Amino acid sequence: MFNVLIVDYKEEDCPIEAAMLKQAGMTVTFEPNGTVENINAAGADAMALIAVFSPIPRAVFEALPNMRMISYPGIGVDIVDLDAARDHGVWVSNVPTANITEVATHTLAMALSLIRALPLYDRDMHDGVFDYEAHGLLRRPNTMTFGIAGLGNIGRIVAGYATTFFGRVVGYDPYVPAEAWPDGVERIDDLTGVLAVSDVFSLHMPLTDDNEGLIDAAALAAMKPGSYFINVSRGGLVEIDAVVVALDSGQLAGAGLDVFPQEPMTPGHAILSHPRAILSPHAAFFSTAADEELRRGSVDNITAWRDSGRPNYVVLEGR
Repeated sequence: MFNVLIVDYKEEDCPIEAAMLKQAGMTVTFEPNGTVENINAAGADAMALIAVFSPIPRAVFEALPNMRMISYPGIGVDIVDLDAARDHGVWVSNVPTANITEVATHTLAMALSLIRALPLYDRDMHDGVFDYEAHGLLRRPNTMTFGIAGLGNIGRIVAGYATTFFGRVVGYDPYVPAEAWPDGVERIDDLTGVLAVSDVFSLHMPLTDDNEGLIDAAALAAMKPGSYFINVSRGGLVEIDAVVVALDSGQLAGAGLDVFPQEPMTPGHAILSHPRAILSPHAAFFSTAADEELRRGSVDNITAWRDSGRPNYVVLEGR
């Protein structure tokens, strides 16, 4: 029997996934606590694994020789040790398009909320302060430059949204060829160049070993004083303490963060109480429609692989 292990799930017994797997003639094992030890214990008979939050390190691949595929119900697969998966010939798949409009919308919502000082005004009103000049002179978005690093599926949608509101949209992505570059986006061939001209800068890049901590104190110092920074991609791309310092100094006028290097963040960290930071709990991907599409897509990848030898969306080819 083809068994699928689902770990660290939020909804008890995963009814969507369970029903799909049963209809496809597979069995399912649930492990809500996705420690390495629990995954290894629960997955002895599993040929495929669906994981959302729990890291899948080399120790899992070594302990589970029957596991031939990992299906991630999302875009970025940095929870998976891809080198170990490659060494063990395990397929890795994702669902790259199910939530892209949600993430793009969240990005623009954060950017416009910061520019219009909505979090600060909201706090003032709750505190009994009624003063539209309390937070300085606000700028029109159509006089500002919106910068994007990463022009993949999400970055392209963000760029399209941004061209409606902002006077100039610039982008950096060395992996997009000239013939595929999106209309309305001025290409800049280095990250520092984008940072230097952006009034609002938004990250839309996967996390890799090469770009961890990409946005550090030096990168933030390259931005315009009083600019805004958005990250809805991966927390590991950003040195969060450097963001706090930049907010405190005024180098950043505001930051919108949906992802963090540690999730949840350590209680008491300065970013959690900073008045000029908009924070959300890794929620940019979420809507009821996107959640269902992601979950169904993760099962569809497993079914396609079992039936045809190849998942619908391939991150890493197995053998």
